[in-house]
Amino acid sequence: LNLYRHIDREKVQFDFLTNYDAKPIAYEDEILSMGGHVYRVMYPERKSFTKAYSSLWAFYTQHPEIQGVHVHANFPYAFPLKVAKKCGIGLRVLHSHNNVIEVPPHGLSQKLFHFVRDKVVRSDVKRYPTDYFACSTLAGEWMFPDEHYTVIKNGIDVDQFAFHPDIRVRVREQLGLSPSTMVIGFAARLREQKNPIFLLDIFAEYAKMHPDTMLMVVGVGELRSSMDEHIRQLGIGDKVRFMGQRTDMPDLYQAMDAYLMPSLFEGLGIVYIEAQCSGLPCLASKDTVPETAKVTELC
Repeated sequence: LNLYRHIDREKVQFDFLTNYDAKPIAYEDEILSMGGHVYRVMYPERKSFTKAYSSLWAFYTQHPEIQGVHVHANFPYAFPLKVAKKCGIGLRVLHSHNNVIEVPPHGLSQKLFHFVRDKVVRSDVKRYPTDYFACSTLAGEWMFPDEHYTVIKNGIDVDQFAFHPDIRVRVREQLGLSPSTMVIGFAARLREQKNPIFLLDIFAEYAKMHPDTMLMVVGVGELRSSMDEHIRQLGIGDKVRFMGQRTDMPDLYQAMDAYLMPSLFEGLGIVYIEAQCSGLPCLASKDTVPETAKVTELC
């Protein structure tokens, strides 16, 4: 989206392809206002290879105006590019956004499944893309160890995230925060990769030393109920505020006093860069967040 907002859309237009049963995606209204379309046609390959293939085949053939397909992937996933090649689409980009496939599998059967899947999808990675992009060198080396790739820097609009005292006062007043309350921020999908349970442990220890503090959690995800239970166990229910999925992150950063990112792995960590741009002291996992995400001395 950061790039999409600033490109010459008279020359290049992005349309967005998502799952057939998906709810409105993030920033969908903005995408539509910029001339893009959101198509809900993708069928999960893991449910039915035949349906997944036929849905993409039908979509590509019904839209001959499409000149390229760009897949943003957190693990080696080139299936949409496989179908695109069969349909004669000449530009097929695979873009790596992570440096680990996922939390390591447990149990022999799960490990075997992941081993076979990895072999299959990595063979697709070698055969079907025409171009390889990565958000960092770490992400590129992991997903494309034997291919030439291009690092596409995830730039942000620095003016949008620059610190503004008046915005800070307004947002904190809206949230009912005292000027003295220390606000620790976290923004991510609430899943295992982002390590949100450990985040709560860190915050609980900090709250013992500084009682007038609050943890602001921005995002939704499958670990929300587990987080609720852990919050009860830690006795910090009055100090954690869930903000849900938001589109006003620049303003929310203004209300924070520090930012935490305890991820188990990251391809880059764009929110870490945004938080630094907002002037926040930032603390992240030492060995799993790429050095390239540390763009200031605030880390």
